[in-house]
Amino acid sequence: IADLWKVKSNFFKILGNVFLDVRLASFLSYRFNVAGETSFDNTNTIRKIGIWYQNQSEKPSSVDDARGQYLSTLLEHTLNFNKNFKQHTLSAVVGLSDQLISDEGNLASRTNLAIYGGNYFTTINSAGGSSGASGAEGRTYINSYFGRVNYNFSDKYLASFTFRSDKNSLFSPKYRRGFFPSGAVAWRIDKEDFFKSNVLSNLKLRGSYGVLGVAGFPGGNAGRYQYIGFLNQAPRAVFGSDQQSYLGATQARLVYENLKWEEKKTANIGLDAGFLNNRVTASIDVFRSKTQDVLLEQPIPRYLGNIGANPIVNLGTIENKGLEVELGYRPEMTGVFRWNISGNLSIIKNKILELGNLGIDPLTGKPREYIQSGNTRSQVGRSIGEYYVLRTDGIFQNQGEIDKHMAQASYAKPGDIRYLNLVNDGTNDDINNNDRDFAGSPWPKFTTGVQFNTSYKEFSLNVQLYGAFGQKIYNDVIRDLDAMGYSNYRRGLKYWTAANPNTKTPRLGVSYSTGQPGDPQVVWGFLSNAIVNSDRWIENGSYLRIRNVELAYGLPRSILSRLHLNESRVYISGQNLATFTKYKGLDPDILGANVNLEPGVDVGGYPSSRILSVGITIGF
Repeated sequence: IADLWKVKSNFFKILGNVFLDVRLASFLSYRFNVAGETSFDNTNTIRKIGIWYQNQSEKPSSVDDARGQYLSTLLEHTLNFNKNFKQHTLSAVVGLSDQLISDEGNLASRTNLAIYGGNYFTTINSAGGSSGASGAEGRTYINSYFGRVNYNFSDKYLASFTFRSDKNSLFSPKYRRGFFPSGAVAWRIDKEDFFKSNVLSNLKLRGSYGVLGVAGFPGGNAGRYQYIGFLNQAPRAVFGSDQQSYLGATQARLVYENLKWEEKKTANIGLDAGFLNNRVTASIDVFRSKTQDVLLEQPIPRYLGNIGANPIVNLGTIENKGLEVELGYRPEMTGVFRWNISGNLSIIKNKILELGNLGIDPLTGKPREYIQSGNTRSQVGRSIGEYYVLRTDGIFQNQGEIDKHMAQASYAKPGDIRYLNLVNDGTNDDINNNDRDFAGSPWPKFTTGVQFNTSYKEFSLNVQLYGAFGQKIYNDVIRDLDAMGYSNYRRGLKYWTAANPNTKTPRLGVSYSTGQPGDPQVVWGFLSNAIVNSDRWIENGSYLRIRNVELAYGLPRSILSRLHLNESRVYISGQNLATFTKYKGLDPDILGANVNLEPGVDVGGYPSSRILSVGITIGF
């Protein structure tokens, strides 16, 4: 693949900001801030003649040249207030901002590159085949009013209240403005006169509630203009006695005209504590968030006139509940050796509360309460993107097992995968979509992290670990490689044979034709072994990763003073050094093909890079 495709990219970015501060009074100031960012991007892709997958047809050589520009400008005005009144401290800020984001891009392509002496010419003009061109541009405008008030009484009672009013052009004109308040309070119990403890050195109780506006369009900036229907200007119509052809237009995609903000409402209660002069620290948070008017793609049948992508709709309500715990230990030590350790644990439960009107389920005749996306189902009462597939039940070892199973009797052979027949449709060959069942969630049951720091004289060491456990991943790469077509087969697989029955890999063969079960011309058993909607491709995605390790040495003060330096530090660090997992893919920390509805489907995204760094810092 690396030999057939050559991609060269150039990205040039300029960003910066300028601000003006004016002191209006000892307790009042004004700031005007101007920020901007622009980038010029160019990507040239050359595709040589050849194939990398044995089941592919030959393709001509080609060149793609993509050029684009991104521009973002921000104007922001803020007024800051800060004043003490004896035991009272009051600070506040109010402001407004305007942000304009625009981007444009053009793509030109052509096939059949000229070749001379085995070398490919790489410009558009050097190609002699079919050509294509496309372009797009778009703008997003965001206008915001915001404010925050912080109050502190004698460092015992703390309160903070914020308010935002945001207007975003991504939404329908009459729903662009959203209003999002929040508030938080805290009580420093250890500051009270009645608080006396030889063990507890710090105790703080916290609570908060807020509303957050989310422009969570699937596809990010592709969410522009989702409230406007697309027109197809290709149709022709013939009218009149002279039968002239006239240019027409049809709406190619249905749209939802009342697009508005997602609203995420979150309540949180927390407790912070320190023990033994804060040598031991602990923090616990319990939260519940409810996101309303979630932006999702609503499946629409094509016979309703929707031949484009499914429309984006404020479709559902999702709940997240969770618990977060942090613990730390810093022993009281003197001398040249020091260390401390901290860790955290997060448990989050995701649940769909409603999905709006999805029509009637053709199987049950009742209102449909789920969205099917590929091999995942997002259903009311369950979490987003759970796998909904056929359940495998080992491998047929002999004809007697096949006959007893009945549902696959007409085509299965010893060595084929056996599927659970959960719904008996009254026929012998009734392994079908009705037998699908939930087979795991892409969401971890818990995540955790550990950070360890130690130092000895001028040496210091930092180690960070991160882990996620309990999630399942649909390995679409393995599914493609093990489909048993005219293809490359993976090395090291132990296929079922009568002499090798103790394996999870079915018998070796080629699924070279299609048809129906029972057709004598079809090797249907091989096809059934490689079907897409099966839990055969679902794996344990749990992992523990060494996220960062850094070893550093700082020059002693005696040497620094002689060299007239304030500091000097040499370090070597490594990121993503090792990942411990049973997952067969490149990286268990994936971003699914469809982040909204299929977050756990691995389509072969680029894995996290292992980075080794050596550096030196010097301060004069």
